[in-house]
Amino acid sequence: MDYPAYATAGAEAISVVQRGGYILTRLVPIGDIWSISGTMRLFGPRDLPAVKTLAASLLKRFPTLAFNNPAKAEQARMMVGKHHAVFLDVCGSHVVSGTGADIIAAYRSFLDACSEASVAENPDAAALVRPAEQLAPDDSFPPELAGSGDLTLYHHPVMGVSFLVRYGQVEAAHRTPPADAADPAAEVLRGYVEDTTIPAHVLEDLAAKYPDTVDAAYRAALSSPGFRWEDDGGALLRRHKPDSGRDKDLPGVSPVPASLIDEYRRLK
Repeated sequence: MDYPAYATAGAEAISVVQRGGYILTRLVPIGDIWSISGTMRLFGPRDLPAVKTLAASLLKRFPTLAFNNPAKAEQARMMVGKHHAVFLDVCGSHVVSGTGADIIAAYRSFLDACSEASVAENPDAAALVRPAEQLAPDDSFPPELAGSGDLTLYHHPVMGVSFLVRYGQVEAAHRTPPADAADPAAEVLRGYVEDTTIPAHVLEDLAAKYPDTVDAAYRAALSSPGFRWEDDGGALLRRHKPDSGRDKDLPGVSPVPASLIDEYRRLK
């Protein structure tokens, strides 16, 4: 993004900046302008490899930083939306369940289909494409996923892919509410509520799918006789799910600029 910025110490303070170089600094908004604040770390044109590595590491650690640029957020939404259409075409539904081996195979088929769609849209992208076995090698899947007998691959049209262990049991708890809080089904449902790695939209989707039984399921699981999803579900998710607040509509995937792809892939 473009930031017309001013140095409070005057133009002389930035005279050492090389044209074609790079600066690491802080910009502070003052009204409608930006002021350079604090120290500046300077990089010359020859430092481009180091700058790329720094940019890629920031993107990997803080992927939502890119969405300060509205154009990047919209680009990501469009990308995830296209991936969602591919997922539905490959898997037939936004939710696919099976064994760990089944789901890993389905995920790789999805990745290959996304690559094919990308190349069909932009033939120049062929040079950047890698097969799914390289994008998602065996050692990238934790044992609890690869060895699971109840694993689900879930794709959201904005947030993208999630791997969900025991999703089938949680859906069963919504379909047939547990008898009480001691019921194993209630324990599984509580686990999904309290696990911060389970996206809020997964539970919202299940609540919408089972409107006639969702209240009873949560009343039993939470030992809360007066619980109503319509009134209390949002507060419950905000309490346990970091993605259910102000960032819930941000895409779950950040676009990586072509100039940073090699550096991004090298990062562990």
